[in-house]
Amino acid sequence: IAPAPFIDFSGGIVKPPSFLVVFDIAIIMLVIASGIMIKKWPENDGGSSSGLLVGWVTLTSNPRIWVLGLIQACFEGAMYVFVFSWTPVLEHTAGDKAGAVHHGYVFATFMVCMMIGSNLLTVFVTYVAKKQATMASRTHTDPTQLVLLYTMAVSIVALLVPGIISSHFVTFISFCVFEVCVGIYMPAIAYQRLRHVPHEVRATIMNFFRIPLNVLVILALLNVGHMSHTMISMYCAGLLCAAAGAQVFMNKITSSATALGGPKGSSKVDEEGKA
Repeated sequence: IAPAPFIDFSGGIVKPPSFLVVFDIAIIMLVIASGIMIKKWPENDGGSSSGLLVGWVTLTSNPRIWVLGLIQACFEGAMYVFVFSWTPVLEHTAGDKAGAVHHGYVFATFMVCMMIGSNLLTVFVTYVAKKQATMASRTHTDPTQLVLLYTMAVSIVALLVPGIISSHFVTFISFCVFEVCVGIYMPAIAYQRLRHVPHEVRATIMNFFRIPLNVLVILALLNVGHMSHTMISMYCAGLLCAAAGAQVFMNKITSSATALGGPKGSSKVDEEGKA
């Protein structure tokens, strides 16, 4: 039984199979999601607004915040450059079969990998917390931050491999591993923002974080025509190394003897995070 045709807003009826069908379905899903959000989500007015000056003073006076900004700018810079580069890299490694690369399936696989990573974070944090609880030392690194550091180490290798090995299969697997790392990174960095950045100026400080992030991405895009796939891989890996170095520093300055926490308890900011 053939599926019912969908409306093509560019004019006429789209009869399946058609690439436009997925966009029509997406419109339906967005309309449903919008209705649920309007009905169920309360309005967040954000409370009293803070000026740029207050946010800047808070940023520069607290080393944890600007280190967090460096982590975010470098990791997400590599992530956005990867977004622009994975298609030509996979086509290049496919060689004569470049036309056989199904970009939609690849992208869907990446999204599944991200979902897997987001769910793995809680598992890893729980494991690290249990390990730390059995250690004699009373000074521990926050388990979420420790997991994030290990994740960055894996992501560095994941993006270095395509620059060294030209195998199409190995490149694809490496990209999937990187997407799992991205899935772990997203909730982990959100936890760090909640822990270290004051709520009153969080939105303002997040805007400051986007400045170096955009600079790093634009620098890569301006020179992408003169960069080989290996150079792009090295650039992304270098950004991830910088993010990992900043995370090491963050772990060092935030290590404490307080109760161990994780993503599930991230809503309660400890005394260290309030400083």
